[in-house]
Amino acid sequence: MAAHLANVNVEKCFLVRITHKKKPIEIEYTLGDSTLQETKSHNYLGVEITNDLKWAKHIINNITAKANRSLGFIRRNLVSCPQDLKAIAYTTLVRPLLEYSSIVWDTHVLEQIKKIESLQRRAAQFVKNDYSRESSPSSMISTLGLDSLEQRKKVARVTMMHKIANGQAAIPERTFLQPERPYQTSCHHSNGLTND
Repeated sequence: MAAHLANVNVEKCFLVRITHKKKPIEIEYTLGDSTLQETKSHNYLGVEITNDLKWAKHIINNITAKANRSLGFIRRNLVSCPQDLKAIAYTTLVRPLLEYSSIVWDTHVLEQIKKIESLQRRAAQFVKNDYSRESSPSSMISTLGLDSLEQRKKVARVTMMHKIANGQAAIPERTFLQPERPYQTSCHHSNGLTND
């Protein structure tokens, strides 16, 4: 065990207690001879995980902040470029930041959804070079052939479930998905799944 710990930087290891209890049981965890430092949130592979598993901090600090900086960069540098190039820059440099790991953090909070969608609306205004208050960003998005980010996240969720159900993801199917309970209905499918 000691040989394996020799390559671990304990200063970069943290403890996050995931609980909703007001008075959780507090146990010290050690790695080698060092006690792990406790924190309320930690960035893991680009996703901000908090001790209450809420995503507001991740959406504000990681997603919208990074996407805003990236959108600002292309707005400054591509202001005189053709519409097609601006659209490619958005879908290549900004949109992936708004969708990274969305199947993990995808939110149902309307305020957070609006905050994310507003980035695409602003990007559409930039691509179309139309900042008029009388113009509709939603119409611009439709004209550009862009799906809403909410719709794209739904597709990503369904795609991931398909991969899990067909053994194409490193997630054990039966741990999270159980066969659907048989109901007397004409729309029942023999391969139906539920996550109950």
